[in-house]
Amino acid sequence: MSKWVAAVLIGVLGTGMVSGCSSDDGSETAPWAREIVTGEQMWTTTKDGWTITAYEMGTDAAPQDSYISAYVTDEPLVRAGDPMVFVNLVATNTSGTTLFVGIDEPGMWAMPIDSPYSQGVQDVTPASDQQMSDHDVWHHSSKLDADDHHPYTVAPGQSFAMGFVLPVALGKEWVFVPSLWVYESKDAAGSNLTFSMQSFTFE
Repeated sequence: MSKWVAAVLIGVLGTGMVSGCSSDDGSETAPWAREIVTGEQMWTTTKDGWTITAYEMGTDAAPQDSYISAYVTDEPLVRAGDPMVFVNLVATNTSGTTLFVGIDEPGMWAMPIDSPYSQGVQDVTPASDQQMSDHDVWHHSSKLDADDHHPYTVAPGQSFAMGFVLPVALGKEWVFVPSLWVYESKDAAGSNLTFSMQSFTFE
């Protein structure tokens, strides 16, 4: 890993930042959350009563150029036809008490090892809604008709998930920093819970 990537990771880690059905990993989907589907497990990490697990959900081709450009060439960072991989990030309350979480969580910072870019690239790939649906990942963690409201209630053993699309044309070896915006109660102020850095190599 380059010194630059290590420095960025220190900065990231240091900052505070279908109802009732069981998901594929055996946990119960929170009543307000979208359906959870799991694929090949990439990594898992635990902190403060939460467990976050990443699953590889398959690959596809970018349907169009990205709106984000490369620094040096000013060309699209992702080109139409470039390979992209779908990742489902599943958070589970593994504590013995009810916990509360923000909207569209968990979050994730991700980039290829030795990337020349100064920020994570987890949001630069222009996947279509249909491609997301085809790979069983979602742009939002909560259902449109959810009975609960922000911050969302997560009972022990319940899970929810967010989908991400990564531009694997930029590299096969990746590092990840997952996070959650959590609350002690419905009325409390939220705070960022940052998990330990993870790594994975895509084939």
